[in-house]
Amino acid sequence: MTKKAMDREERRTRLEALGAKTLTDALLELSQRFEKADNLVDRLISTPEESLKQFKSRITGLKRSKRFIDWREAHSFANELEDLLKGLKVGVEDPEMGARAVALFFETDKTVFNRCDDSGGQIGDVYRIDACEVFVFYASRWTDKKAVCDLVLEILKDNDYGVKDDFIDFASQYLGEVEMRELCDRFWCRSEEESEDYQSRQYLFFIESLARQLGDAPLFEKTCRSKYPVLSVASHLEIAKVYFETGNAIQALEWLEKVDENESFQRSEREKLLLDVKEKLGDKKGASDIAWAIFKGSIDSDNFKRLLEVIGEKHRERVIEQAVRQIEENSRFQSGDVLFLFEIGQIDVADTYIIKRAELISGTNYSPLLSLTEVLEKENRYLAASVIFRSLLTNILESGVSKSYHHGVRYLKKLDRLESKVLDWRKISPHQEFKAILREKHGRKSSFWPKYQ
Repeated sequence: MTKKAMDREERRTRLEALGAKTLTDALLELSQRFEKADNLVDRLISTPEESLKQFKSRITGLKRSKRFIDWREAHSFANELEDLLKGLKVGVEDPEMGARAVALFFETDKTVFNRCDDSGGQIGDVYRIDACEVFVFYASRWTDKKAVCDLVLEILKDNDYGVKDDFIDFASQYLGEVEMRELCDRFWCRSEEESEDYQSRQYLFFIESLARQLGDAPLFEKTCRSKYPVLSVASHLEIAKVYFETGNAIQALEWLEKVDENESFQRSEREKLLLDVKEKLGDKKGASDIAWAIFKGSIDSDNFKRLLEVIGEKHRERVIEQAVRQIEENSRFQSGDVLFLFEIGQIDVADTYIIKRAELISGTNYSPLLSLTEVLEKENRYLAASVIFRSLLTNILESGVSKSYHHGVRYLKKLDRLESKVLDWRKISPHQEFKAILREKHGRKSSFWPKYQ
């Protein structure tokens, strides 16, 4: 048991020893000071009828409120909505009452998002995640599945704000195959009845989700064809995915091969699926060729591992040789290439790669570059680390943003400390020369040098 868990258990034991009266008094005192504590007390002592009444009252308040919620208040408001749903789940046991209450919650999307700045997506997540989970909790226990389907249709008839996009993705958790197919038919009718293309396509998207959950690839294909007269590359890929997911690798291959092999859009996703398809069909040479193509197109540890899975671990050294050769032939500097060289143990190659491309390193990409310096220092590659710190420092001074100067000061002091550790500067100018040029070029940046001194 961890220390944290032990502390929690110890606190629980001591609280239980205080007795009901002491804890009751403490809770009541907290409820007078904090609204969340007051809501918690209400949840604990309310009957199911009272809980439902309180829930509906707060829903009415949400619909009537005109107060604007700016981005600074969004997190707090999202917590309020979460607490509202938690209170419902704790206080109301009846599945029909609970499910219909969640439907009422979804009805607030218009009024809520019309008066909120949810640029961070926190409020939307309550609808997309929390509300869906509570609906599943009740709908899975509601035995009248026809009524559940009716309610699902009612909830999804209006989705102007997109917070119900994923709602239907959970249908298999509370509906059987028969009900899901009936729901598909009803969505199809709704789609044909709609005059607006947007809403009509919304219903078709819902059918696609149900088709995936049913494992019905032909239905998914039919729905895609209904949405768009001419299928896009993305549609071809999605149809192929569903056929593959449902065990039909041959059909998946046919759909992948319908896309021009020179098409660049979603090439990576198509190649990875094609690799899985070739493996499933037992085409070892085809799978090997694709795995090599994927790796050469994007050299990283994931593609490296996938290639070795296909061709065998015995070819590891050959793959590393090929990767090193390709990376060295690329005249550009890419931090991802350096990271990969670290991961496969090619520290010498990485060191040379950095020093050779010193003038090409852009300090704007600071986060991955700092990660590289940590490894370089650990491996005693002080010159290569210095090269990267120089690029970071130079970028900050050239940008002229004074609020970033404290980072630049830190990098220059780091370079001062690394100077004595660099035994061979090779073709890189020594530290004192670099610093002299730096002072000559950026000496007038008066808010930088005093910080450094």
